[in-house]
Amino acid sequence: MTLSKNKTFRYIVLFLFGLICINFFILSKLFPIADSRDDDVKQYDSVQESSWTYTMKYFYFKFQQRIEDEKIVEHNIKLTLPNYNNYTRQQFTEIPYRYSSWRSSPNLARRLTSFDHYIYTELLIILDHFFRRHQITYLITDGTLLGSYTHHDFLPWDDDVDLRVSNRDRQRMLNLASQELRNIISVADVTEEYGTYHKFYFPWSPQAGKQNWSYPCVDVFYFDENSTHIWRVNSDEKSMNDCPVSKHNIFPLVWRPFGRIWLPAPREPLIIFEIHRWTTIGEWYYAKNYSHKYERTLSIMNDRARPHELYPYYPWVQRSCSQTYCIEQLITMYNNTNVTIHTVQFEKYRTKLIINPKFEIKNCWL
Repeated sequence: MTLSKNKTFRYIVLFLFGLICINFFILSKLFPIADSRDDDVKQYDSVQESSWTYTMKYFYFKFQQRIEDEKIVEHNIKLTLPNYNNYTRQQFTEIPYRYSSWRSSPNLARRLTSFDHYIYTELLIILDHFFRRHQITYLITDGTLLGSYTHHDFLPWDDDVDLRVSNRDRQRMLNLASQELRNIISVADVTEEYGTYHKFYFPWSPQAGKQNWSYPCVDVFYFDENSTHIWRVNSDEKSMNDCPVSKHNIFPLVWRPFGRIWLPAPREPLIIFEIHRWTTIGEWYYAKNYSHKYERTLSIMNDRARPHELYPYYPWVQRSCSQTYCIEQLITMYNNTNVTIHTVQFEKYRTKLIINPKFEIKNCWL
């Protein structure tokens, strides 16, 4: 009798253990840990963290405190576009944001850690105040603009920030930055095949691979202009400088949500996507296999997914337009139900891509 009971008990234990393993497997598929790093990268991260500066550790402490203090964010908030025409030092409107609700998709995993995102945002807040204080025209573009357009944030599978500054403000910006920001932000001069640009970064943050700058960093390229058009400067003449964009598509700039903050963007976002020939927006999303954090290619990161495959993991923008305005709702999926996080109203903009034939035969940038 005792042997029979022991045998039954063992079967129960084995059954429960098997049930736990099955549940763990299912949960790991539904909510995977956001770790798409290879062994070299993990070792690199470990070395970086062990050599963090005091300031880096302090920022991490602040970040952890923020997460602990996060409260449940109210849903269906109506955001009002900020009026930043007249700059004041105190002027800053933060968008409600929760790092503690982050998840990652198995198809297109997050490139940034939540702490990377936090540092990026702090860096952008300082730069935004600096630019506005000195009336330096700047705007988001490329993948940064696409992230704001589709997610009101970074593209989850993106890991850098792209800004454009007017070329007429370039030298004044660099001079002022060397005077006012020299103890806060460092600037690296980078020259590549497409011209010269600058990287702005916190000097106390970890080194980006083997480069002479740190990560996170903000890339600042420059645009030139005449009375009717703008174009990117320092570009290859045959492929880029003959791709001017009408100022009517860019100005006046509008403030767009980007995570916790607002950043200036072209009034017609699609013009930037058309220049890049990003014709599959809304159908496919692609991740490049280059990491700006490690400044190297990571083949495991090269992936793609359809938008609906990402809905359970990342909030996304749903838009509707009337004759005079467009409404963007940031939606998240909670218990298989779509929930509106916030709503923003913009003046009417185009929502249908129009590919200019000249962009199809040239490698155009702005």
